[in-house]
Amino acid sequence: ALLLFENFFATMGELGFLELPFTAKHGLEVARLESEHRDPFDRALMAQSRLERLPLLSADPMLEGVPGVQRVW
Repeated sequence: ALLLFENFFATMGELGFLELPFTAKHGLEVARLESEHRDPFDRALMAQSRLERLPLLSADPMLEGVPGVQRVW
């Protein structure tokens, strides 16, 4: 199982992906979201997407239409 994680992180680096930490500013942004979506993890992803101005890769239609969040899929 450890080898799987090593390959995962190596592949992420090769593809140019970086881990995005969840900070206090992201936590505060969760409360500001104008969304009916109640899932806390999804709300955290939306807050990060909005603050970092990064697209959110998701097939979940509940994440569509949130101001400042660009859902891609």
